[in-house]
Amino acid sequence: MDNLHTLLEYAGKFADQLGVDDEKRLQLELALEEILVNIICYAYQPPPGEIELACDKKQDNSLEVTIVDAGIPFNPLGQNTPDINASLEERDAGGLGIFLATKMVDDIHYSRANDRNIVTMTKRI
Repeated sequence: MDNLHTLLEYAGKFADQLGVDDEKRLQLELALEEILVNIICYAYQPPPGEIELACDKKQDNSLEVTIVDAGIPFNPLGQNTPDINASLEERDAGGLGIFLATKMVDDIHYSRANDRNIVTMTKRI
């Protein structure tokens, strides 16, 4: 968790260089923070572990953020979608943050290659 701010700052500066407006930048940072916190808390048992973060401007004028870790296999997108219409008492714990992350970006994908989790998020700018 000590490096969470550094990772978010890196992506934020990249977005600033591309001229991403404040609202889209905040949405991207919220999604990124959710995915990173999940990796930090659960990917490496026992901790610590490494996370790679890469940002790229795509030809379609979108910002792509790729997060890679070598933790336990986990597809955050394969989790059940929480019933946001259910009362708090009826809801299962967890899953709301990942749901929120998927709503904050235009596209998000998960893959596993070479014993590594890869999450790619895209935000149109």
